[in-house]
Amino acid sequence: MHLALIIDDYLPHSTRVGAKMFHELACELFKQGYKVTVITPNFNQNEKLTKDTIDNINIWRFKSGEIKNTNKVKRALNETLLSTRAWSAIKECTNKSTFQGIIYYSPSIFFGTLVKKIKSTCNCPSYLILRDLFPQWCIDSGLIKKNSLLEKYFRWFEKKSYDQADNIGLMSDRNISVFNQYHSSYRTHVLRNWAAINPTSSSIFYREALGLQNKIIYFYGGNIGHAQDMQNLMKLARGMKPYKDAHFLFVGQGDEVDLIKKLIVEWDLHNTTYLPSLNQDEFKILLSEVDVGLFH
Repeated sequence: MHLALIIDDYLPHSTRVGAKMFHELACELFKQGYKVTVITPNFNQNEKLTKDTIDNINIWRFKSGEIKNTNKVKRALNETLLSTRAWSAIKECTNKSTFQGIIYYSPSIFFGTLVKKIKSTCNCPSYLILRDLFPQWCIDSGLIKKNSLLEKYFRWFEKKSYDQADNIGLMSDRNISVFNQYHSSYRTHVLRNWAAINPTSSSIFYREALGLQNKIIYFYGGNIGHAQDMQNLMKLARGMKPYKDAHFLFVGQGDEVDLIKKLIVEWDLHNTTYLPSLNQDEFKILLSEVDVGLFH
């Protein structure tokens, strides 16, 4: 059975959590006997479509504009075009027998049209891994005005994405409850986040490199964006300043990285360190060295 896995960010160009998780999923599916092809954008290529392989996983990269680490208008425009650009790139490689199933990952909400095209061509089912309730969290936080044209624009693509899914996996029962307040007609269940559980040898590399040998390390690793409310975690770090053996370590990428750096300086947080994203092997080494994991 040949599965199409669709995501807006993938290895080796990305060190984001979604890309790492999706690659681990692809590798596990391969181990279970599936043929796996990942379909993903790449802004740093001239060809409409390139093909390569990582860990026995086929990767089809279609040419796209920038959708990460760029301004919001440019990102929205390029994300809107994801399905159009992807289908234009892969349609010559896709026929009724190419794929027997589709797994797609959100964010982004803009792959609905692509999934519909592949489903129609291959007559196969699809599964949505939903990890971001966009645009709802933007509306709740005031970043997008309720009932505005912008909300209606994003809602249209959101519905298009959900409509293509035969099943939708969300992270928790609470996520399902929130989702069902606005979208009660879809088949949903809990699909928790995952990680390969291969043991990693203990290490002190990062403790020594950062001068944290005798510290209790409070660690946050992953997306550093608006949805994570990073200022709240920074307030925790500020409140812990009197505890000299405590140190906060933030690792990742996202729209709020500049906020983290700014607050470290403004609040004189000598107990806080920020590092850019690490590759998966380095990340596992770092995890073996920290004491307390944070999430928000």
